[in-house]
Amino acid sequence: MVQRRGPVLLVLCVASIALLVTGCGNGAKTSSQTPATNTQQSSNQNQTQQQNPPTQPPAQNTTPSTPPTSQTTTATPPTQQPAATNNTQSNPPQNTQQPGTSPQTGTNSTNTSSTPSVPATTTPPVELGPLKVAAVQSFPENGYLALGGSIALNATIENTTDQPVSQKVALSLNNNPISAQDVQLAPHEQKIYYFEVKNISKIGPQIVGVLDWVRSLEVVEPALDPSVRAGQVPADARVVSQTEGIDETGIPGGEVITSEFSPPKTFNPYASQETSSSAVFMRMHSFLLEENPVNFKLEPGLARSWEISPDGLVITFHLREGVKFSDGTPFTADDVVFTLNDVIMNCDIPNNFTDSYIVNGKHVRYEKIDDNTFKAILPAVYRPFFDVIKNDPILPKHLLQRKVARDVAGAWQNYSLAQCGFSDNRQAFRDTFADQLRKSGASDPTQQVDDRFKLIGTKFSALSEAIKGQNVADIKGAALELTTALQALKSDLPSLTADLQAVIDEAVSQLSGIEALAQAGTWGVSPGSFSDSWTVAANPSEFVGLGPYVIKRYDVEQQVILDRNPYYWKVDTNGVQLPYFERYVVLIFKDINTELAKFTTGETDVYDLDNPLRPQDWPQIKKEADAKGWETINGGPVFGTLWVALNQDAEVRGAPGNLSRRTLQEVFRDLKFREAFAFSVDKQTLIQNVFSGIGFSQWSPVSVPSPFFDNSNGPDYDPYAFDPDKSKALLDSIGLKDTDGDGVRNITNEFLKNHGFSDADIAKLPAENDRELEFVLATNQANDIRDRVSQGLVYDAQQVGIRINYKPSDFNALVTDLLGSKYDAILLGLTGDSDPNSAVNIWKTRGHLHAWRYSAADNPQDWEKQVDQLLDEGVATYDFDKAKGYYVEFQHLVRDNLPLIYLMNQRFLYASKKGLANNKRFQANAYFGYDGGRGFDDILWWRDEARRTETLKN
Repeated sequence: MVQRRGPVLLVLCVASIALLVTGCGNGAKTSSQTPATNTQQSSNQNQTQQQNPPTQPPAQNTTPSTPPTSQTTTATPPTQQPAATNNTQSNPPQNTQQPGTSPQTGTNSTNTSSTPSVPATTTPPVELGPLKVAAVQSFPENGYLALGGSIALNATIENTTDQPVSQKVALSLNNNPISAQDVQLAPHEQKIYYFEVKNISKIGPQIVGVLDWVRSLEVVEPALDPSVRAGQVPADARVVSQTEGIDETGIPGGEVITSEFSPPKTFNPYASQETSSSAVFMRMHSFLLEENPVNFKLEPGLARSWEISPDGLVITFHLREGVKFSDGTPFTADDVVFTLNDVIMNCDIPNNFTDSYIVNGKHVRYEKIDDNTFKAILPAVYRPFFDVIKNDPILPKHLLQRKVARDVAGAWQNYSLAQCGFSDNRQAFRDTFADQLRKSGASDPTQQVDDRFKLIGTKFSALSEAIKGQNVADIKGAALELTTALQALKSDLPSLTADLQAVIDEAVSQLSGIEALAQAGTWGVSPGSFSDSWTVAANPSEFVGLGPYVIKRYDVEQQVILDRNPYYWKVDTNGVQLPYFERYVVLIFKDINTELAKFTTGETDVYDLDNPLRPQDWPQIKKEADAKGWETINGGPVFGTLWVALNQDAEVRGAPGNLSRRTLQEVFRDLKFREAFAFSVDKQTLIQNVFSGIGFSQWSPVSVPSPFFDNSNGPDYDPYAFDPDKSKALLDSIGLKDTDGDGVRNITNEFLKNHGFSDADIAKLPAENDRELEFVLATNQANDIRDRVSQGLVYDAQQVGIRINYKPSDFNALVTDLLGSKYDAILLGLTGDSDPNSAVNIWKTRGHLHAWRYSAADNPQDWEKQVDQLLDEGVATYDFDKAKGYYVEFQHLVRDNLPLIYLMNQRFLYASKKGLANNKRFQANAYFGYDGGRGFDDILWWRDEARRTETLKN
């Protein structure tokens, strides 16, 4: 589902970009949610997860560390040449060249390949002198661009000398200088400069260079034949190559049949809360930035390039020119600013995206520069911004603006602007009020603050009801009362900043005009109209997007049929417009067992693009694969983690003053006990028994596929690999010994005295032989995988003398116990995002899901203070390597202090009919959970000619 980054949510069943603690049964896809507390500076917030976690990775951020100055150049306009279509795969150019070397093209191709010729002269365009290129971020990274497209560079130029340097630096195309700009650098200084060449008009291999850096390009001509296949491709189309998953360039035609076991609830991406909806509508939308489905690196999407201001606070995006929506309407920066400002950042439109754009308590702002350029203005340097913005579907302003209250003149518009202006700054108002009360002597101003803002909220609600009733007298009275309340707040808060005073003044100004609009009968559009748009009952002609497909028809609870978008903005390396399929069909079944049955009988083509193939199904799928013509894929580790939390606040928060709970709390707080527990778990046996041998051990809070995961110790590294002898020795060393010989260890007087218990305290507890090392392990019921893992943990712990009483529980009750520290031990999981910042609400000491030790908010341990600092540093740089360094240190702190006992997880498993091409590199991703297909669905095609040429039904 598309809820990945909003406030922390407790969900019954999810597949989200956010990290979630989930508890669904295997394969569940729908969700319900309850908002909870927002955590500051969280990009993709973690959430409680019921099922084996789903999500999407944000990839390695290749954004430059020092923002650039700009230089844009234009090459000769393109001339049209005859299109040629064939099924050959051009070899992709190399990504970058070492200084001074000749560019080459790659040689790895699945199909018959033709190696582009390279211009003979590849010497650098200017005398190098004291300057060199230290690094380059190039757009596009794969080296392919369409005829008439653009190449852009963020080039880090370094002064290698001890003297200041001022020099013109040329950008060259085929060794011909196109333009030059002044570069001024202090001794040994580095600075990033933005270069761009537009409208490249020559087909075939090209060379682009700056100073000692050169690279080869391949310019592809779109191959369109309207008599065969209707379509229109923009000049600046994105060329998809082998690096994005095209192992075989395709032949268009036919359809693919997939399935879901829950019907969609909406086709509006900013009203959805469930994966059954997003599985459909996300295929009709596109994004500003994209994540490479093979390596999870951040790449250009609708935004073909970007540059960052020297202070890191303004990011300028350059959009592809000539792109059109599926109805033929041009796409411009207006659509982007509308989506980001008027939809996502609109308090009238509740969605799970808004909080991701709040940095240090302030909103990111967006401004249009021209039709093909816009800028984002950040309150502070915030690296995860790129991870955030890559997941937001861009909507058609020309169709949906009329559904947004703030954009349609009338009483509702004035109300919306007043209410949202105040609401967006509510926390700043509250903080100012609380601070002023404290200065005046109030010890706990919370209640006074709550009462004051509840009053203002009530008056906004009264005005809203009056406008709904369209009674002018009621509107006049409600507007006056609200105005008075806002002005009183301003008078009572002399310490308000000028910005906050202006917010109140603007709200009062908007309220002053409502009466006249009501008298004129100019009501506008009510809040909520947008969220009620694009329902499943709407006419399919209303659904317009920029993605590979567009909805043709929805047969309620039976199937959704999507047709190819003839204006889609991507081509393959032969110039063939994507997607290859003419039609994409989603059949709806009642459960996952039916989905599997329909695949085995050949009624669907895949199992399954949006859900993990259950590990218990894998042996049978593999056994029957050859006979039934299936291709099976083990796509590597999934995103997410599975863990046990031991309640280190069992007494201090869960049962204050209870000595028995304090005893258990001190056991769990002892690091050597947690280490002993970790060493007692036989992960490999669990993997074999629970995941049919298709799994991997975990040790880190960062998902294995994430580019931030610390893989320096190799894929098989496990610092707590099964070692029962080490486990026993650790337990003995801290005084957890079997004193009565019954096979269960006891919590000895020695242990208690070493943990601060007085003789008087000990005297109130049961005798030593009766204080057995025993606790309850809970997980969510009706989850077969977690049930089997829990039973395995009970057995493993018994072998080292720990008695665990296993007790499955209702998920909602389980979460209540977790948040209230009313548990002993809980087995749950977190969906994983590829950016560790998504987990700040878990790992920050004041995080809403810091559930193993909430008391850390007031009394953090030293290592937890370090984690807080590292997470702050990780978002405050655009340099990926620096950020990864912070997150590696964070992983080591978690590894060494074991706040959670990490277990293992399954691998991404997938099956399809053998004729489906370009699916070999399917793998789980963080955004769509286990959906290996979302990043590939526009490049899949049928090798079987019969499937390509079949007559499409309906």
